[in-house]
Amino acid sequence: MIFRSEKLPGKDHIIYFLMSERFYFSCIHFSIQIHALCFLGKNYRYIKVLGSNTGDTDTGCFNCKDFSDWTVGEAAFEFFADFIDEKDVELIGVEAAGLGIETGKHASAMALGEPGVLHGMKSYLLQDTDGNIQLAHSISAGLDYPGVGPEHAYLRDSGRAQYVAITDVEAMDALMELCKLEGIIPAIESAHAVAYAFKKAKEMTMEQDRKSVV
Repeated sequence: MIFRSEKLPGKDHIIYFLMSERFYFSCIHFSIQIHALCFLGKNYRYIKVLGSNTGDTDTGCFNCKDFSDWTVGEAAFEFFADFIDEKDVELIGVEAAGLGIETGKHASAMALGEPGVLHGMKSYLLQDTDGNIQLAHSISAGLDYPGVGPEHAYLRDSGRAQYVAITDVEAMDALMELCKLEGIIPAIESAHAVAYAFKKAKEMTMEQDRKSVV
């Protein structure tokens, strides 16, 4: 099935499971929903292998890749998982600011979300004062989810990771820059992380030895 929005497969997955629990085996890769799915997404997907090899580089920093489907955060957490206990490694998550957080058209649940329950999980969600889920916006269809995986919420609340937001314009500018300079065409989801990596690089010096996973 092809979905135009990240929130649709999560909703349809739960509906189908509830209707067909006797015959339905679930192996979804999201970091949202119930515990077992978060565990599978973090430990058994191919990006987990990439994350475990990221630290083998001798460059002095861990190279950046977002996190396709960032707002849900499964690929991000697969990268983060191997570095959570390495306190000298900085963990930075990048979510979609859409047209700007101040416009209300964004998918920045970490920035403006409130605790709530959706799709079998309790986490930060974009919702109104009555608890109704609000529509999320991003130029990337993979990022327009109105919440974030609960393990990411824990990392933020514990102070282990920080989360920032990148607008549609910033992401597309970074995409074009990477195309021109490196001949690499990133996914629009990944372009959000590339955009923040550009910002982060301007704040760093050659003498810094802090490692970052973005």
